[in-house]
Amino acid sequence: MDVRKRDVQDTKGVVGNGYNNLLQQPTDLATPSEDPNVMSHHQEYRRLEPLYEAFLCPLTKQIMREPVCLENGLTFEKSAIEQWLQKCRDLGKEPICPLTGKLITTPPKPSIAVRNTIEEWTTRNELARIDIAKVLITADASENDVLHGLRDVQVLCRKKFNKNKIRNAGLIPQIVDRLKSGREARVLALSTLRILAEDDDEAKAIIGQTDILRQAVKCLARDDPTEREESVKLLYELSNSYFMCEKIGATNGAILFLVGMTSGSSENMVAGDIADDVLTNLSKCDKNVLQMAENGRVQPLLDRLTQGDAEVRVEMAEVLSELTLTPEAKARAGELVSRTLVGMLNSSSSSSEKAAALKALRSISTLETNGSKLLEAGVLIPLMRDLFVVGPNMVPMKLKEVAATILANVVNASGMWESIPVDDGGNTLTSETIMHNFLHLISNTGPAIEAKLLLVLAGLASKPRAVSKVVSAIKSAGAIVNLIQFLEATQPDLRVVSVRLLYLLSFYMSQELADGLRVTTRQLSTVVKLLGQSSATEEQSFAAGLLANLPLQDTHLTRALLDENALPTIVERMNEIRRGVVNIGGSRHIAAFQKGLVGVLLRFTSELDDPEFVGVAQEHDLTCLFTELLRTSTLDEVQRSSAEALENLSAKSQQLSNVPEPPASMPLCSFFPCLFQRPPLPTTDVCQLHGGVCSAKTTFCLLQAGAIGPLLACLDHRNPSLVEAAMAALSTVLMDTVDIDRGVMVISISYGSSVYVKLFLMVLYEADAIHPILTVMQEHRTEVLRQRAVWMVDRILRNTEMAQAISIDSGVHTSLVDAFRHGNFHAKQSAENALKTLNRIPQNSVTLAPMFRRR
Repeated sequence: MDVRKRDVQDTKGVVGNGYNNLLQQPTDLATPSEDPNVMSHHQEYRRLEPLYEAFLCPLTKQIMREPVCLENGLTFEKSAIEQWLQKCRDLGKEPICPLTGKLITTPPKPSIAVRNTIEEWTTRNELARIDIAKVLITADASENDVLHGLRDVQVLCRKKFNKNKIRNAGLIPQIVDRLKSGREARVLALSTLRILAEDDDEAKAIIGQTDILRQAVKCLARDDPTEREESVKLLYELSNSYFMCEKIGATNGAILFLVGMTSGSSENMVAGDIADDVLTNLSKCDKNVLQMAENGRVQPLLDRLTQGDAEVRVEMAEVLSELTLTPEAKARAGELVSRTLVGMLNSSSSSSEKAAALKALRSISTLETNGSKLLEAGVLIPLMRDLFVVGPNMVPMKLKEVAATILANVVNASGMWESIPVDDGGNTLTSETIMHNFLHLISNTGPAIEAKLLLVLAGLASKPRAVSKVVSAIKSAGAIVNLIQFLEATQPDLRVVSVRLLYLLSFYMSQELADGLRVTTRQLSTVVKLLGQSSATEEQSFAAGLLANLPLQDTHLTRALLDENALPTIVERMNEIRRGVVNIGGSRHIAAFQKGLVGVLLRFTSELDDPEFVGVAQEHDLTCLFTELLRTSTLDEVQRSSAEALENLSAKSQQLSNVPEPPASMPLCSFFPCLFQRPPLPTTDVCQLHGGVCSAKTTFCLLQAGAIGPLLACLDHRNPSLVEAAMAALSTVLMDTVDIDRGVMVISISYGSSVYVKLFLMVLYEADAIHPILTVMQEHRTEVLRQRAVWMVDRILRNTEMAQAISIDSGVHTSLVDAFRHGNFHAKQSAENALKTLNRIPQNSVTLAPMFRRR
């Protein structure tokens, strides 16, 4: 007997870990009576029947689920005693009772009576616990009572028939009502409802009849991640029912919050994944698909569009056309549904299908990157057919407008259309036949379609490889006058695109446009009035650029502009821009607008042989205006045009400068008038450059305007055309009509030398005033720059002192020799004169003009 007791102890030590593992396994029938953490001390739980010791397994100390009886009459949990007996056999020992140590010779037998007694006891207590939970889960209960009641309900729900009892007991509305409690109670209530809804459609229906969905959406909106996760888990479980999918989608804010949780920025990635699953379930309902698309989740709609039948495709396409899509959503749509939508444009498609497809294509074609996708899908042929077809198959004008809009969007977005055929004859968009069709349709349709077709032409004209064909077609069709007439359109959209198209054409058809604008001044007046509007729009920038590109030599056009008060209008606008008076939204167009305005102003300085133009230039003080622009503007085009205008103005200065008559000398003594004479009074306001009375406003004097310094500063600019313009303007102070010594002096002093005029000749070279001109000559960036720089150096060297100062610079000699050997005829001639002045070549050498060989 003692030996068997020791065997029992040894066996228990060996199999003890197995018992512990068994004790740690979860049980489906835990009760408050056996769980010390549950509120067994609460007065409500006193209604429960006590736990009888006979219900506990001696080995596991837990209520037995499948009690078996040994031959000695002791009862154990079947799994526990079987494990005990197996361990005995594994140790090579006889099976013995773990309590008495007696041998076990027969297998354990089920104890039906004990099992039934335990089940009856458990059932009575579980029903009592459900009743207790109804008491604890109320608004009047304390927070702790609610929490313990919810936890006990979750334990009870481990048995499916208990879930039915809880549902039938009316606990679900009480649990839903606890979503109005504190955070911890809300989290437990959400998880409890989810457990109740699992695999139970009837429970889902009862839950759906409560206020749960609105409360769950509120939980989604809260900041607590645990609460949000539990809420979305509940919604996922409910969304497994189609009936609940409709109700969830109809709940205000539900889909919006769910879509927000699926974004990549969501903090709780687990909740985001579950929300994605919820939305997948909700997409089984068409109404939810539409609502998801409205909230930025377009994938379900795109799937329906590509996979649905004709009726579904039409519905989804109509919705897609009405949505305000983000660029990301448009890109996704362009990638997935382009071919489907283009396929819906087939001639065999119904009118409703075509209309829905065209409207959807108009929506996604507004994204520039979708242009290539639509072209790959073959959108051009059906679009061109719908635009030009006549007869019974002709589409309504409203849809023609939509087709023209799509075509305009595609053409302006991508250049891949250049080689794509648009009809069975292999014609492309820029073929003369197609271009003539466009021009004919533009002249025979309404304003809405006209605007879109003009936009198509503008898109074609904006592509360098296509513009020549566009220009050729317009010329061959004689359509330029018709296009100009759209400037008078009362519809803003039509006028804007008309101005844009004419601006693009002005680079290639400037004379034709000038001739067309002279046919009638109404269009010209419209453009001038457009410039005078107090704003800086894209339309105004195109209008200014259009006028600036017209030929400067067209005197009649310049006079017509003057008659339309264009000059005072533009000067006023330039002054507003200089003062920073720009309306909100106009800053992005201000640079292009200013470049165009200055280009138009330039043409008024090209007609200074006419006294009327001299008068208006004086009236508006154009010399100071262009000098200020040269000094302050950062735009190359503005500075270049200003320098060209200053060249034109300065060329008239000597002619306009009024040289005063010298006062007659007076004798100091009447007896000896020949010996004593009073010297003439000095003239203090005589211009050092022109030798007369000058001013920036009346004689356009560069010296009086302070323009020499800004012009010299332009000589080291990176833009050769600007440097050329500045050199040309500076050359006007060294012309034959101007005293050369004075011109050299003015250039030197204006560059920054503070030396008094009397000392100027001695320190001119050291003051580095001529250096920018010499640098331009030595750099030889363009042949025009070298020619002008060599000419200026030749003029400067006519000043003896300056020639002596420059002669010591070997770089000047090298550059002059290079110009003499390799420059054009005019550069060679000026270089020869300069080298003669420096005594580097004989005075009697001659530069021969280019000779032509006789045939």
